[in-house]
Amino acid sequence: MTHDRARSSFLLDWNGLDWSRTTLGARPDWPATLQSTADLALGCTFPMAILWGEAHLLLYNGAFSALLGARHPGGLGEPVAVTWPVDEAVTRRVWQGESLTFDNHPCPLTRRGYPEEAYFTLSYSPVRDARGDACGVLVTALETTAQVLAVRRAQTLRRHAEALGEVQTAAALVSLTGTGSAGADVPWLRLHLTPDAEFPEEMRDALNGAQPVPWPCEDPTGQRRPALLVPVAGLVRGETRGAVVLGLNERVPLDDAYRSFLLHFAQQLQATLVRVQSNEHLALHQSLELERGALQAFMEFMEAVGDAADLDTLTRHAAGVVQARYPQATVRVGPAAHPGHADQPGRTALSGGEDAAEVSVRLSEPGELLKEARAAQLACGTRPDGVLLTVTLPGAGSWTDRDRTVFQAIGRGLHLALSRAQTVQRLTQDREALSAFMQFTELAADSSDVRTLAARAAGVLRATLPVSSAAYLEQTSSAWIARVVSGVTDAPLVNLIAQGLPLSEPTLGLAVARREATFLEGEAVTGQALPHPYRAVALYPLFPPDAPVGVLGMGSVDRAHWSDRDRAVFQAVGKSFRLALTRAAYLEQIGVQRERLADLNAELGQVIAQAARTLEGPARFLGHWLTNGGGGEGMSAETFDPLTVQDEVSRLTGAARDLKRLAALDTHDLQHELISLRDVFSAAQERSAAAGVTWQVGPLPIVRGDAALLTQAVEVLLGFTLSPTRGVQFVRVHSLDLDHEVRIVIEDDGLGLSSEEASTLFDLTVRSAQRVPLMDGGSLGPVRRVLARQGGWAWAEARLSGATVVLVLPKQEDVHAMEALFMDGGNELL
Repeated sequence: MTHDRARSSFLLDWNGLDWSRTTLGARPDWPATLQSTADLALGCTFPMAILWGEAHLLLYNGAFSALLGARHPGGLGEPVAVTWPVDEAVTRRVWQGESLTFDNHPCPLTRRGYPEEAYFTLSYSPVRDARGDACGVLVTALETTAQVLAVRRAQTLRRHAEALGEVQTAAALVSLTGTGSAGADVPWLRLHLTPDAEFPEEMRDALNGAQPVPWPCEDPTGQRRPALLVPVAGLVRGETRGAVVLGLNERVPLDDAYRSFLLHFAQQLQATLVRVQSNEHLALHQSLELERGALQAFMEFMEAVGDAADLDTLTRHAAGVVQARYPQATVRVGPAAHPGHADQPGRTALSGGEDAAEVSVRLSEPGELLKEARAAQLACGTRPDGVLLTVTLPGAGSWTDRDRTVFQAIGRGLHLALSRAQTVQRLTQDREALSAFMQFTELAADSSDVRTLAARAAGVLRATLPVSSAAYLEQTSSAWIARVVSGVTDAPLVNLIAQGLPLSEPTLGLAVARREATFLEGEAVTGQALPHPYRAVALYPLFPPDAPVGVLGMGSVDRAHWSDRDRAVFQAVGKSFRLALTRAAYLEQIGVQRERLADLNAELGQVIAQAARTLEGPARFLGHWLTNGGGGEGMSAETFDPLTVQDEVSRLTGAARDLKRLAALDTHDLQHELISLRDVFSAAQERSAAAGVTWQVGPLPIVRGDAALLTQAVEVLLGFTLSPTRGVQFVRVHSLDLDHEVRIVIEDDGLGLSSEEASTLFDLTVRSAQRVPLMDGGSLGPVRRVLARQGGWAWAEARLSGATVVLVLPKQEDVHAMEALFMDGGNELL
């Protein structure tokens, strides 16, 4: 009855249409073939359509109109291309007389107000006229959307189940759900577990009903899309473990079949979550059991060893613990070649650095050589040898995880016990090293002499360590000379030391090159070319300031190896020796600076005294002149000589000028900048404009100081050197590099200096105290004052012919590395 009403309604549409206005014309005028075919389509309950004529005018029945949606009835009688897309290649083949069928063909439709995914089995048959020629196409459509979607969803569930079968943890399950699409029906999904901190709070209320609910959510691209939120149960009954958000296919209606598929998909996730939770609980239980067994074995071992620190004792205790746990086992203890080698197959190292206690565990499974037994080896010890504990159980089989954890727990206990023993040993060594350091420091406190310090160092070494002899050797230009020798009894070696060891001696050269304590043992000692009876040698290189390089050494004829204690004590004595030498050098420097300061104070006192004496005569004259109103009248020649007063005034004027220049130097703010002394001397030489003078300037260092003051001092000094009264024709400038200072030496071939002249050349009182000045112009006192303000000094050396002047500046390590950039390659004639 319903079908008849739909058919009648559709016929009214046909009957109500003014066919005369279409290309087909009025219905009575239609060809008989079209009339019969139309009656066939109108009477069929399956969707049918007719494509008539070469224009492919579309005619269809009521069942077909449901597929057209909003395009019905406007497309009735119009070309099919306007209403329903048909492949022209298909219609062309049918028009040529071929019948075609397409199973499950995708035909997107808009019948519910949105583009819908739909599938049909389409049959195309030619419509023939009375002559048998094709005049149209009869289309029969059978919708198979439900069947196609059912098959696709079944395949999706199968693939999903296979993927979930590989998941072993909850974290992996969450990661899998976030990797992308699960198919066209689940374009995206996301699993949220309630224990996670990232669980969306807005979802918690939706989980209370434990029923799926629509849940619009952002997809992986950030767009808000429709989705279905399905609660996921956990291992405990009634517990909501989380929620899975399943993105919906927006081209498929959310009908009962689609909803059932989504729930089945979510149930697969839930079953997997329950499975991995069960596995994790089981694994946790097994792990706790293993840890409990390991902890018990560890505690048994630690209680058994107590405070024992000896390797053999520790190993025996370990063997006892193992024997108690495995009564049927055979436990053997023997030496190990090297216990810490982790590169052997099946061996697991349990220790860290080279100096730490070494413990490793090796568990051997049944093999060709172990048909009736399974064995385990526990190697433990410290460098260079150790102890091997071997456990053999009767019967073929494999070690269980519990066996492994127990054995490894005993190994860890051994490791901790050995580490504790080594820590105690190191503390003892450090205490002995500190004691040796303090002992030598006390002995060295009252001496700065290198040989005395070396003798005391050798005495401390021989008294503290089991060494045969100790010595201190210094490097000269031709050989190593022994300054202190203690305990050497080998006659050939005594003769060699007395003659001096060659500079090519390799052991000493090795220590000096390394600049650190060097310990030689075994072949490294016996393989040397120098004959000696020692089996072990230790060397500590020393680089004392302003002194030759030295080496403190000790040797043993009885011991082939140096213990950690030997090394620690020797290095402590060597370090204390080095500090004592450095302290001595600093004390010497302080002494020099004190002497220079005393010289400056003495010179200043002389200036004050001389100025006072020089002012007495002019003061008396001026006082008489002011009292009597007339020059020298009333004053006898014996009490006052005008020429003498004039001479004193002239000297006082010169001294005042010198003191004024010194005052300017003292109030000048010092600048600290890098100065190339080569540039300073080159500029001063050019400004001197000395004709006929040959210059030889060697490499000069870089210093830090006040460039303006230093340039002024050099110019004043060259004023003395190049004074016409000295007749200089050759000037040589070179430098000496010491540990704490640099010395600039200026030598010339001019008039020589006597001892008195050399000692007073830089005095502030040279003008006022000497009747015959040594130079034209001002005094050289400002030169020394400039250098003293910058931590340096200046002096002259007496010579019968020519003069030698030395300028000293402090050496600073921060500019030492830059000297190579400015240092000249060699002497150069200017």
